[in-house]
Amino acid sequence: MAQPLGVLRDNGFTTVRVAGTRRLYARRPERLAAINRWLKSFRGQWIGSREGLAGEVERGKREREERESLGDEWPAGASRTSARGVPRLKPACWRGRQRRPRAPARPAPPVATPTNTPTGTPTGTPTNTPTNTPTGTPTDTPTATPTLTPGTPAATPEFWASLSITAGQTVVEVGQTLALTVDLEVSEGCRFGVMNLTVREEDTPGEPYFAHIDPADDTILPGGFPSRWTFRALQPGSARFNAYAFGEGDCDMGFFWHSEGAWSERVLVLPAGERPYRVWLPTVSRLMP
Repeated sequence: MAQPLGVLRDNGFTTVRVAGTRRLYARRPERLAAINRWLKSFRGQWIGSREGLAGEVERGKREREERESLGDEWPAGASRTSARGVPRLKPACWRGRQRRPRAPARPAPPVATPTNTPTGTPTGTPTNTPTNTPTGTPTDTPTATPTLTPGTPAATPEFWASLSITAGQTVVEVGQTLALTVDLEVSEGCRFGVMNLTVREEDTPGEPYFAHIDPADDTILPGGFPSRWTFRALQPGSARFNAYAFGEGDCDMGFFWHSEGAWSERVLVLPAGERPYRVWLPTVSRLMP
């Protein structure tokens, strides 16, 4: 059971709180609402497909019952369904009707053979036979016809993507603002249309160390990359941030679902007014003769 809950936690669907030796999980309604909004565009297609399938099953059932009750003797050329796909019932005059035997084909009339066919053979040699024979060799030599060799089709580019999240500073004080930058790199010739981008603080026991400023939610539909995020430090401690992108990859019209994730470096939060300072003291040395 721990593994499925860990998957839900890593993808932002639940939160976890440690209570002694137990881990208490709670669902995140805003994350589930984002998935519900994305799936809403597909529900109409699913419902229509199910209704169409139910109609086809019912139509086949009615047609099978009609065949069993009326027999399978349908006249030649008669359609069993109408233009709208509704089964047609046989008229009463078709039921039990016997087919008429076809009349035998009429014999073809005899063909008369002509009797006045000439039997004589012409004699003599025609005198108007041409005697001039063309001489010489033709000079028009046929030219070679170019042949087209099919080229090698271009190979489909290989898809890869890399997501990164970078903190503007690694040390802040309580009340100060932390800036994060999320960037995405995709292989040449391919695209990665991100539908959901989530940036949130890692799950830690107790209250969080940061709060969202802009965007106000941890999951958005990004308008492009790089994506800028700001947080406000709430209490002393340290935390890392996780970025998760989910969407549709595309390489040469080959679409597929894909996801990428990344972690930021750890950010330290100090109490207000306790930022450490570095002091450099001068050093005096004397050269020996």
